[in-house]
Amino acid sequence: MPGYLRAGYTMLEVVVVVAIVAVALTVSTPALIRMIEQQRVQSVLRSIDIGLTDLRAASQIDARIIDAGEAEAALAAELPVGWYILVDEAVTFSPAGVCNGGRLQVTTPRGREYVFSLARRTCSLDQRIA
Repeated sequence: MPGYLRAGYTMLEVVVVVAIVAVALTVSTPALIRMIEQQRVQSVLRSIDIGLTDLRAASQIDARIIDAGEAEAALAAELPVGWYILVDEAVTFSPAGVCNGGRLQVTTPRGREYVFSLARRTCSLDQRIA
């Protein structure tokens, strides 16, 4: 019938659109996965920093020394499954809440390691070493 318009898309148009979407997803997926992983790491590091502040406060409130082993156990209890933390033996909190600094190592479930120096006095995450 002349003058009859058919509504819809041709098979070629649909295939081209699907191919474009597939290429876009292939290119963007690795970047999206990296971004999600970086956000998860940042969240865990904030949690550790808060845990260090809590340990400092606990040493002041209880007027007692908190050693590296106790600090490591307290921080590890708050980590998500598969994450590990190692606190340098030199890290201690005095009864006055003062930290002598040291190092802290965090390992992700994928095996990536982050090493930080801890600030003297406050024991907050100071500088990433590795």
